[in-house]
Amino acid sequence: MTVYFDLENLVSFLKLAKAEETRDTYRSVLSHLNIGFNFSKDEVKQMSADRDTVSQFLNQMNSGRNNLVHDFLKDKFPARPITANFKAHAPAPLPLGSIALINDENLSACKAAGNAFIGGVGEELDILKQLRRPDDFKFQKDVLVGSPEFSNWSQLTPDVLPFHDLIISDRYFLRSDPDTFEHNYRGLLTALLTGKRTKVSIVILALKPKQPTRPDHPAPWVFEDYEAVTCSIAERLTVHAPDFTLVWADNEKELPHGRNIITNYQWFNSGDSFMYFWPNGQLRGQGDKLSISSLADRENRQLAQKVLIQLQEKLTPLLAKPGAVLGNGVSSYLRFE
Repeated sequence: MTVYFDLENLVSFLKLAKAEETRDTYRSVLSHLNIGFNFSKDEVKQMSADRDTVSQFLNQMNSGRNNLVHDFLKDKFPARPITANFKAHAPAPLPLGSIALINDENLSACKAAGNAFIGGVGEELDILKQLRRPDDFKFQKDVLVGSPEFSNWSQLTPDVLPFHDLIISDRYFLRSDPDTFEHNYRGLLTALLTGKRTKVSIVILALKPKQPTRPDHPAPWVFEDYEAVTCSIAERLTVHAPDFTLVWADNEKELPHGRNIITNYQWFNSGDSFMYFWPNGQLRGQGDKLSISSLADRENRQLAQKVLIQLQEKLTPLLAKPGAVLGNGVSSYLRFE
């Protein structure tokens, strides 16, 4: 994950970071994030004010950063003038969740889109502190499914960070009856997409639903059913039709075992299928832990990248299997060609 600073934003960040209560945010930048500077070393030398402050920070880039990288960019990122979908134009390969702290007059539309962490001069700490827990220098929150803290999907919304890519990998995600699936899927997707005003790509990897064992049981959904409910939820909340892709397999060996949701800035990991609740809202299982991890943490990010590699390894053989991959085939992190 890379944080990009315009020079004015870096000066603002360093001034704000002097306060005692902001030192953990300063520490998180130094210890966990790659940094892109939208200015040159010569521009720093030509500064009449704050040159020493900036130079001292730049000197810290060369030691104790645990293989994190920094770079002085010839071309500013994001490109200017900024657009609401600037993430689509990030350098390849697209990094997980870039943060843009820039001085640009067109920021309002980008922030309203809810698809990325982006802020102007004076907003640096407000943006960066959202990447970790407010109560401590931690980047992960664990909740017990079925507890008062998490007894319905709507309680997840306050913990959701911006995104424009959503990957749900859960073998048994489609194996419940249609009512149970729709109840959980609507709840999950609504919790994740609330506050977003941007086009999102949604990818689901799961086993195909089972055929009914009795004639009075409901028929399993087909792709068009999953597509329709996904589009109805996404369009209602984001005002944009999503890119939707369904990857479904016939047997368990074709998919990873883990239950993971990955977005541009977060990784949700569950010990059980995400089908947590019955249609009446009651807990289906015994309750399990849902881990919500920020990818601003280096170790979380490295593990999430490994999960993405495993997903791609399972996905690639399925691309040649007729009917296994349906939909738009759009993702910043998975390849569909």
